[in-house]
Amino acid sequence: MLKLLSLIVSFSLLSSCASEKYFNEHLQSYVGKPSATVLTSVGPPQQTMKMSDAKTLWIYEYSRKPYLAESIDPNSSFLLPIVHSCRYWFALNDKEVVTAVGHKGNHCRTNQSGGRGVLLPFASGK
Repeated sequence: MLKLLSLIVSFSLLSSCASEKYFNEHLQSYVGKPSATVLTSVGPPQQTMKMSDAKTLWIYEYSRKPYLAESIDPNSSFLLPIVHSCRYWFALNDKEVVTAVGHKGNHCRTNQSGGRGVLLPFASGK
């Protein structure tokens, strides 16, 4: 059982590294774009926060809790919860232009076209 869990964790880490690269590329493509581009591509923020330096953060969150079925023997099994989460944000200046982006979480990933994992397409114009 421990070997299976180690294998799953290792695979998850390897696959998330590969697709986290695309997530970063997609997220960075919004720097210098107007807030309207973020609204059109990603939708309205789930949370906003006014910063002391007059910037506004638009915050988005993705979270889900799938379960992994595990079996000790043929007559019993149990479910292990796995939490996938990603929190990402856009910093907007007073002219409503994206000046910085960031993210954290164990599931901040997408594919090259932005359609798998967290849906995050490239900013328009790229």
